[in-house]
Amino acid sequence: MERVTVNKHDCLFVEGRDIPSQHEIQDYPYQYNLRHSGTDWSKPATIEKCPVLMNHFGTLFSKKPLRFRKEKEYMGVYKWEEREDI
Repeated sequence: MERVTVNKHDCLFVEGRDIPSQHEIQDYPYQYNLRHSGTDWSKPATIEKCPVLMNHFGTLFSKKPLRFRKEKEYMGVYKWEEREDI
């Protein structure tokens, strides 16, 4: 698990599908899934509300709800900064 800044939001990032205990993420109640592109699996391409089956990059936890465009289930990742491992 590591702290990241995604689209100007402070978040926790978990690689893979193993979700941390509630105690570890208690300050980050909002959960989203990350998808990488089909051609570059080294960085996330989208943040999604729904489960990601193909091209799953990891899971993101946020302190505040992210704002998605009306009727959209995903948003692009335009800024990704890794801050520190926890």
